[in-house]
This record gives sequence, structure tokens and C-alpha cells, in this order.
Amino acid sequence: MGGVFGALLLCLATAVCYAEMAKLYPGTGSSYYFAEQSFLNHDKAWKYARISKFIVGWASHLYYWIYPGVMVGVMGIFTGYIVGTLYPNFMSASNPGIFFMMAGAIFYAFAIAYIAHRGVNSSTAVNLAINGIQVFALLVFAVLALQYRASHPAGSVRLPVRFHQRRGYTYEFQTTRSSPTASR
Repeated sequence: MGGVFGALLLCLATAVCYAEMAKLYPGTGSSYYFAEQSFLNHDKAWKYARISKFIVGWASHLYYWIYPGVMVGVMGIFTGYIVGTLYPNFMSASNPGIFFMMAGAIFYAFAIAYIAHRGVNSSTAVNLAINGIQVFALLVFAVLALQYRASHPAGSVRLPVRFHQRRGYTYEFQTTRSSPTASR
């Protein structure tokens, strides 16, 4: 939870910085443009302004190279996990194999390249479809969570006893430590 909160604060700080820079320097709105305007657009430029602008520009440029690679790599791994989970006789979900993951990554790279090749209208349509699916999934999850909470008030048993008896699960919980370090 702390990591999510930290990431949220970092995103908020970045958004506020970009908003303030956009008010000061209206224009294209890229980090390179803001670095150029803030470092060099003065009567007397800072001594290291050009190298700072160079570093900001290349860092932004490398981000646009690295992010798609990470994205298709993660999608290759995720595809291997999903296929391994749905078809355990075909492959292992925990280790789907390097060639399958590479094939998935290559497939997603070409799919994204095709969408980008089609232009802004195509990528906007895909983005709207993905956002629609996300909103639908969040609404379904919210309805299921609210329904669960309404039918299971605080302090109630999670699963009915008949469910445990039907499935035949028996649980035994260890109540004392039996490791060698416990006797010290």
C-alpha cells in the first residue's frame, strides 16, 4: 500500500510540475522543450544549460525507446502465464518457455506497430476500446464486491460450512513454532 501511495504522490508531483511549466512556457509541452525554455530562454544562460538540455532530451528519447520494449516483453510473459494457466497440459504457467514468450512479444510488437501505422484514428479507437473494457471490468468488480459485502456482514464466516463439506477440505493450523530457531 505504501508503494502505491508513493507512486501516486510521484505522479501528482510530475503532473503539477508539467502544469506549472505549461503555464510558464506555452508550446509543445515536451520535457525537452521545457528544458530548453527554462535553461536557455534568459538574458544570461546558466553555465551548464546546454548539457542539461542534452541530458533531458536524451533521457526522454530513451524512455520512448525503452518503454515499448518493456511493454511487449511484459505482454509476452503475461501471455505465457495466461496460456499456461488455461492449458496446463500445453505449458507451465510459472515457466512458459523463452521461445513462447519471445513469440508473444514479437506478436505484440507487430500488433502495436500496425495500430500505430493505421494512424491516430485507429489508435484512438483501440484506446477507447481498452478503456471501455477496463471501466466495464471495474464496474463488474465493484458490483461483485458490494454484493459480497452486503451478503457477508463484518465478522461473518467467509464460506458456508456446506461448501467446505462438499469440497472435502480439512485444515489444520500449526499453533506453535517447531523450527530450530524457536528453541533458542
